[in-house]
Amino acid sequence: MKLINGTEKRRINADEPKAELGLPGCPAHLDAIGKGTWMELAEAVTWFARVDADVVAAYCAMWSRHVRAERLMHKLAVPGNELGELPEA
Repeated sequence: MKLINGTEKRRINADEPKAELGLPGCPAHLDAIGKGTWMELAEAVTWFARVDADVVAAYCAMWSRHVRAERLMHKLAVPGNELGELPEA
């Protein structure tokens, strides 16, 4: 019954290392959009650990690229063209 309830004490490792919580400072390679996303995530998500920093940085870089691509797509959009495709030459 203890195994089903998750209270089996023999399986708990008392010496298991604990991750240090909190992200380090914002990586220098991120642009302004990426840095803003980093700061938002660092404040909002308190359970991130330092070991998550590379994954969070990759997410911030990808989000920045997505936002810039959306802006470019809308800038190049032809009136009436809902998809924002490049106009024909």
